Amino acid sequence: MEEFSRITVDDFNRIYAKKDKITVSDRLKLQSFSVVPLCNRCDKLTNSDIQEIYYLENKNLSRVINIAMILTGKNKEGFALLQSSYLYSAFYEEIKSSYQDEKFRTQVFIRVMFDICLKDLNIKGSIMFDGKMPQKLFQFRQQTADQWFADYTQAAINAFSLIYAYLGPDEALCFILAYTAYYLNRSQTFKYFALSTDKDMNDTIYRILMTFYDNIDGNSVEKSNVKNILYKNL
Repeated sequence: MEEFSRITVDDFNRIYAKKDKITVSDRLKLQSFSVVPLCNRCDKLTNSDIQEIYYLENKNLSRVINIAMILTGKNKEGFALLQSSYLYSAFYEEIKSSYQDEKFRTQVFIRVMFDICLKDLNIKGSIMFDGKMPQKLFQFRQQTADQWFADYTQAAINAFSLIYAYLGPDEALCFILAYTAYYLNRSQTFKYFALSTDKDMNDTIYRILMTFYDNIDGNSVEKSNVKNILYKNL
């Protein structure tokens, strides 16, 4: 049960700065980046606290995947609802008239829409952790969780929107799925790790995500999308 090799935040920023020169090889490196896990940011946790935090953590990771599924059109119902919203059409027209470069325009639009979806289509809202953290006097765990989720989603949105614009939606979704698996390995290594029977890293990522969906009672449609994307693109 080992943690996967991952890039540092400096590596992440250096690759992200390449912009239009990004490659599939870069995507594979970006997906290995992981922020510091939520439990590692909290002190004096009981076993019960840790299990509750893992549950809430998984809930928020699933939320990010679902938004990525919507923005890439894999969740057709969710994508149709998003397209019918005023914010979608309004921002599309605004960004279309503001940027001439099509790829950069796509990057900006996807980034804005991911941000808005995380705010539940409330443009004036904030990106907040979903769920109430187990409390401890003077620990400020809810604020810690909000900061963790902000860190996690900032990296996810930045890379997702860049990859979407320059490599396409399938590669972008593949990034989010693998990014989730790498984070799960770092956060809950005892549960999410490579096996000697895995053929390659793609098999490991797929198996981790299937275990993840089983733990959160994920629906079969999302699970099939995971398989189709991973084995098509990795």
